[in-house]
Amino acid sequence: MRAALGAVGWHNCSLHVCQDGLLVGYVETDDFAGAQAAMAATGVNARWQAEVAEYCEDLDGRGPTRR
Repeated sequence: MRAALGAVGWHNCSLHVCQDGLLVGYVETDDFAGAQAAMAATGVNARWQAEVAEYCEDLDGRGPTRR
């Protein structure tokens, strides 16, 4: 994952987990939309998304069982 993130232009990446379970991610990049698109095309991203899906919900509150 770290190699893929670096290859698409993401740097200074970190994840923070709050005591209430909120996960906050931080990343720096010169072209966020381009880096997102490039990362979305990687196999490692697909595997990561599948692994963490049960722990995530969308910004509108839809969790994995409410999609």
